[in-house]
Amino acid sequence: MSARKGVDGSAVKTGIVRVCVGSLLLFAAVPVLALAWGATTSDIIGAWQAAVDGIPVGSQRITAMDVFRFVITFATGCVDSTHSIGTPAVGATKY
Repeated sequence: MSARKGVDGSAVKTGIVRVCVGSLLLFAAVPVLALAWGATTSDIIGAWQAAVDGIPVGSQRITAMDVFRFVITFATGCVDSTHSIGTPAVGATKY
């Protein structure tokens, strides 16, 4: 696990950036692949509209923006947690 050896967390941040870029490329490729597999543009527009309007789950609606906020919050927490790796807690005593 050499990716976590950076004191400043730069190796971990680089890994997160690579994952984000790869995810964006995959997300951009899905409509093109759907067209290649026989979907019509109205199918793609309908799927996009359903993502924007939200999908009902019980009495709530989960929108694409909700999922995006979750991913950004989770990624921010992962990056912030890398700063504390290997550093003792405040007030910790060494035995």
